[in-house]
Amino acid sequence: MLAALTSLRQKDAPAEAEAAPAAEKGSATLTSHPVASLAPPGADHKGKGPMAGSTSVATSPSSSTIGPPSSVSTRGEGTDRHLRRMTQDLVDILETMSGGAPPQQQQQQLRPPKGLPRRADLAVAERGDSVATMADLEAGRAGEGGGGGEDGAVVPVLHVRRLTATLVDILRHVSHSPAASQLHHRGNRAEQAGTTEITPQSESAGLLECGSESSFDDKLSLRSAATASSGGAATHALLRAAFVKDEYRGDDVKPFYADQVLVTAASRQAHDLEEAADKAAAAGPDAGETEALPIPHRLQKQRAINWWGLFVLLFFLAAFIFYVWARAAHTLGLGPMLWYGALVLAIEVLGGLAMLPYALCLTVRVTNNSVPPPDDKGLVHTLLAYHLRVVVPCYKEPLEVIEKTVLAALGAPIPTGCSRTVYLLDDGRDIEKKKFIHGLGLAEAVYISGRKRAKGEMNGKSCNINNAVRQIYPEGRAIPLTEVVCVFDADQVPNADFFLKTVPLLDGGQDVGMVLSPQTFYNLNAEGDIFNHANVHFWDYTQPGYDALGLISCTGTNFLLRAKAFQQAGWFPEWTLTEDFALGIELKKLSWQCRYVSEYLAVGEAPEEVRNCFQQRSRWSKGHFQVFFSGHNPIFARGLSPLMRWMYGSVILSYFSAFTSTPLLMLVPMITVWLGAFPIVINQWAAISITIYYAATLLVMYYTRATAHLKSMWFSSVANSILWFAFLKAMYRATLGRWIAGKITFKVTAKGLQRIADLPLRDVWVSACFFIASLVCLIFGLVHFFRGPLDTPLAISLIFMVYNLIPQFLLLQYTVYRKPLVFNAICKLAMLLSTAVLILGVVLVWLLYPRSYNYQQALSQTMFFFDTQREGYLPLSNPVSWRGNAFVADYNTSATLAAATPNASFGDLGFGFGSEFGSDPFGSMQGGGFLGRRLFQADPFAASAGGLDPFASAAGSDPFASTAGSGPSAAGSGGGSADPFAGGSSGSGSDPFAAGSTGGGTDPFAAGSAGDPFAPSSDGSGGASDSLAAAAEAALGVAWDLGGGWFSGMSGGNIKATSPIAFTTTLLVWALMSFNTGFGAAGQAAAALDSVRWGSDYLLKVHQAVPGTNDSLLVTRVGDIDTEMLLWYRPEEQALPRPAFAVNTDTGGSDLGGSVAASLAAASIVFRSQNESEYAARLLDKAQEVYAFARSVEGRFSEGDFNLTLLYNTSTFYDDLAWAAGWLYKATKQDSYLSDVYDYYVKYLADESQVAGFKYVYDWDNVFWPMNLLLAQETGRSTFKDQSELFLKNWICAGNVANYTQRGRSYNPWSASLGATANAAAMSLMYADLAEVESASLAREYRCWALSQVRYMLGDAGRSLLVGYGKNPPKRTQDRAAACPEPPEVCNRVTGLLSPDPDTHVLEGALVYGSGKSDAFEDQRGADSNRVGIENNAGLAAALAGVAQLDDGLWEVCLQDYGIFRTSAICGTYLTV
Repeated sequence: MLAALTSLRQKDAPAEAEAAPAAEKGSATLTSHPVASLAPPGADHKGKGPMAGSTSVATSPSSSTIGPPSSVSTRGEGTDRHLRRMTQDLVDILETMSGGAPPQQQQQQLRPPKGLPRRADLAVAERGDSVATMADLEAGRAGEGGGGGEDGAVVPVLHVRRLTATLVDILRHVSHSPAASQLHHRGNRAEQAGTTEITPQSESAGLLECGSESSFDDKLSLRSAATASSGGAATHALLRAAFVKDEYRGDDVKPFYADQVLVTAASRQAHDLEEAADKAAAAGPDAGETEALPIPHRLQKQRAINWWGLFVLLFFLAAFIFYVWARAAHTLGLGPMLWYGALVLAIEVLGGLAMLPYALCLTVRVTNNSVPPPDDKGLVHTLLAYHLRVVVPCYKEPLEVIEKTVLAALGAPIPTGCSRTVYLLDDGRDIEKKKFIHGLGLAEAVYISGRKRAKGEMNGKSCNINNAVRQIYPEGRAIPLTEVVCVFDADQVPNADFFLKTVPLLDGGQDVGMVLSPQTFYNLNAEGDIFNHANVHFWDYTQPGYDALGLISCTGTNFLLRAKAFQQAGWFPEWTLTEDFALGIELKKLSWQCRYVSEYLAVGEAPEEVRNCFQQRSRWSKGHFQVFFSGHNPIFARGLSPLMRWMYGSVILSYFSAFTSTPLLMLVPMITVWLGAFPIVINQWAAISITIYYAATLLVMYYTRATAHLKSMWFSSVANSILWFAFLKAMYRATLGRWIAGKITFKVTAKGLQRIADLPLRDVWVSACFFIASLVCLIFGLVHFFRGPLDTPLAISLIFMVYNLIPQFLLLQYTVYRKPLVFNAICKLAMLLSTAVLILGVVLVWLLYPRSYNYQQALSQTMFFFDTQREGYLPLSNPVSWRGNAFVADYNTSATLAAATPNASFGDLGFGFGSEFGSDPFGSMQGGGFLGRRLFQADPFAASAGGLDPFASAAGSDPFASTAGSGPSAAGSGGGSADPFAGGSSGSGSDPFAAGSTGGGTDPFAAGSAGDPFAPSSDGSGGASDSLAAAAEAALGVAWDLGGGWFSGMSGGNIKATSPIAFTTTLLVWALMSFNTGFGAAGQAAAALDSVRWGSDYLLKVHQAVPGTNDSLLVTRVGDIDTEMLLWYRPEEQALPRPAFAVNTDTGGSDLGGSVAASLAAASIVFRSQNESEYAARLLDKAQEVYAFARSVEGRFSEGDFNLTLLYNTSTFYDDLAWAAGWLYKATKQDSYLSDVYDYYVKYLADESQVAGFKYVYDWDNVFWPMNLLLAQETGRSTFKDQSELFLKNWICAGNVANYTQRGRSYNPWSASLGATANAAAMSLMYADLAEVESASLAREYRCWALSQVRYMLGDAGRSLLVGYGKNPPKRTQDRAAACPEPPEVCNRVTGLLSPDPDTHVLEGALVYGSGKSDAFEDQRGADSNRVGIENNAGLAAALAGVAQLDDGLWEVCLQDYGIFRTSAICGTYLTV
């Protein structure tokens, strides 16, 4: 037999030709020892003597090579040289035979040919390749000679190959054994006795000691080889020595061309085998190719557009482009934090690009991805008879996991005409798995093991599969299209219909190289799948799109792979951990196609332990990064279309997006809370773009064809939030880690009981740290939010901090306790909460975003307010439609020297009013203490064109008229409307002071009357100098023109006080000089100049010299304090001249004079710049005149007009003198004025700073601090700059003089009005221009603080505090003109002050006084918070003009500094909580 087999490869050699008949005659007998009949050198080794051979295997045949040769004993005759020569020749012959077995004919099923005898040899034939033993071969012999007979059967070629392979192994060991020389001498002695002697145990024991090349495993195997037996004792002993690793070795793997119907002697003889061998040797490279067959139309890939998916894609694409544009153009104005915003935007773009391919996959689908139905007999047919090579790679998975997969793969029906072989590829060399396969007793089940793992092997699975397929498909053999490899992971159990629903799709074309199916898991908890094992968005939405677009995305298991395509791709890549992904790219580069079955046809086991989950995902991501950072990067690969490059690149891009966007999303809120930095300018553009883009993103993420998929889609985002750190580590290991941490190795995901692994601390510690940090930040952030201003970035950050906490909490909960009943309920609540929080975050962007307030509009309305406060003859261009001429009698009024002592009844009513409610408001107390001495007498009161007597009895005009018992002064029991000044009970209305009237005597104010307090008297009770009064009356002979100006407002009502008018005019001038661009941008430069003119015109009138004396008078106010505070009436209805009060050089007035002089000097500058030189000169002259008066007095005007202290109580005057000198220096550039500044500056510090300097207030009374700023602007001296910075620091830095409300308004307890805050804000903006020269960041801080205060007033307080502007502005002010009802309805305290109705006329632009030290504002007219006045609006006008010229988006830059931990150039480093 051996000679016959030898002749298959060397039939032309004479020696071998002679050996064949000897074999047919049975001259060779099968012995128990494979080398017992070897002849002496020179004859037998050439093939001339009788030769036979067999092999004996304990449990399975062994492969032809088992690594390094081991030591065995052999017996021979002659010298060692002859033995080695003989054995070497035999090795050559048999190796040639074993490697050249001819290919057999293709078969559809493994069955013997028709007519094969039903004998023991049929069992061998049917069993095929891997389970043949020596007993099988012996049972297959027939007759004495073992072949050639009619009833005999030729041993199949397959078994001959196995026999020769075994002999080759034995002889290799014999020829290389160091112990051969020892056994040679024993063999000679034994041969002389005619026996074969091999000492079983002693020899094997000796072999353990010989040869240093034997490994420890080899020696251990030699000791255990005594149990491996089949045959005689000598063979038993030899095999123990030869097969050192037999029990770990797998079955021999026959090549694909050997899987044909076994040939027996009944059908073919030895010469037939020779002809087959010749044909096989002559076969060309295309042998085995299947002729191209027409593809049925039903199997051709047919695509259709998903119109809803297309809409989703287009909407997302448009939203993405718009979002990127809007973010780049309108939300990156972050100043020094621009890099931060750009970084975040870049990562957002990365995420959008990674999502676009997924959206593209939603647009198209394959409509015929199901196989044809079975025929009438229920059979599934294919065009070709495929042979399915099912490979199940395993390593250390438990046997119970393997069994299910192997049995299901063997038992699943296959299409008619197809065949199958299942290979268990055991890289773990598990003897139990080997026994399991052999115990099946099936030729279709093959156990492959014993592969030597290379040191530092990258991918064990790839190497394992490649080791098998390279044996199945030897190099140089053309592989037919019918050869198909099917891969199942060890835990993936195919369904019964797996092959029936996948194999027919191979008929879709000869270019179909792969058929994929999705994966599912029996242990999947779909309601708590936080690691997204279900991966629905991939299997049900991405892969169908890949199928339609033509992309091959191999997923590692549950797929069919045409062996020819597999071979062309170079088998599985072994250089990456994701061999499946890399293989798909290689197949696509070779133009192979893929079909996808969107039906779950196999069930596996998902990792449940946290450690295993992280290990699995880490391996996947490492492999993808290996592909990206290698020469196989699909973006640059040849053979791929641009679309395929983008699609493959996006798979890797998704990992980049995950480990960049996820931690960034968690860090941004924490950075915002602690440092205030926010990467997006939250404005209207941001609100619109975020809303649209987030809606589009959610639409893509949650686009489903089944509502049951929604939760799985959500779990996908949760998994990214959990696994991002694993992805980051994977990229490190795939790049820098290769050189730092060593080469990457393959780690198998644990299955079965192996899932109980190490504690997952190394996997969850990052999530635990982020969870704790986020929780702490959330608590501090909430405190910071509710105790601070309404900060939109902070609010949004807090919302997303809650959103970020949810995935981390779920991971920690899963690690600690994950019983489905509890954990699933938690997941459901978490999903609802995260959805609600996400929606709330977008809503808050709209509700709370820092609106881009229209500062120009606010400035316009503020300037409008100054027009509403005018009195006198209003210009024809007056923009206030509901205002008319008012207090025109002030153009011809009386001036009275103010009293230095209060009225005896001052404050009797708690308001500082007169002693009697109904007394004559213009009357004078006996003794003249209250009103003082009248110096300039007005024309006699008459009803003229100037207006009507408000006390006339005309209907609707008398504030004291009483109807039906109403009104505070109702007269008579009948409730009549008697005038309280009418005389007698008859109510005739006669003047009680008329001469001869029934109600009384003569007019007490008649000239020379005893009742006239100002008449010359002998007792000198007139209060002021009689000679002064007389001189004034004699010299002037006319009334004082005090018409024009503004109401002072506030609690003084319609009173006209000089001090607030001067303060307002000066500040408006200063604002025009500093922020002319802002006024111009708002179109209010002319309005502002007109207001300055209006105020200046009045201030030109308030000072007059007393003729004939060195004295002069300075008017402090027009109007009586008690009257104006008490009465509510329309300004247009007052026709009586109001008394004016003044101070002179005796009574003081340096502070008021300095304020007036400063205002006139400042106005002269601005009008000079307008080329109104004449008017400017007049103003300057008057300023110098008043300044001279002020210097001569050196006293406070409140000392001369005590009653005015109720409204305007002054405290210092040196600062006012320095203030005036400073403006005069600015107007004239005369050094004398600058010297005066220094003089008064020092005096202030010495005498008055302890009185007012510590207050850090800028108002009509305190001008020391703005004087420093003015001088800093003019001189640039550091002293003035330092003082200016000190003032601003006390306003800006909490904990100094000023403090903050919860919503961020800075207030000074010494002056808590919003006007005082606006004044400080205006100064901050002015000083910022100075500071910018030295430090841009410092200037930005000053501007940001001022901007924050202005924004507070415009709406950041939660409502607008500017009447007529913004959200929910005040509607009930204490302004008489706006609050009084329309005529003819009476206006009094009841219908005006006490009315709950909104103002009749909207007092646009009026800044209310505010709530002082809190944010609580109640819109009630009677509250102090609703007072309005020009002094309150002056600073706001300046601040609005300043912010109107700032860069757009500055506020968003400012918000970068609003955090708990702050580092400020002004305030230093501090915490705000």
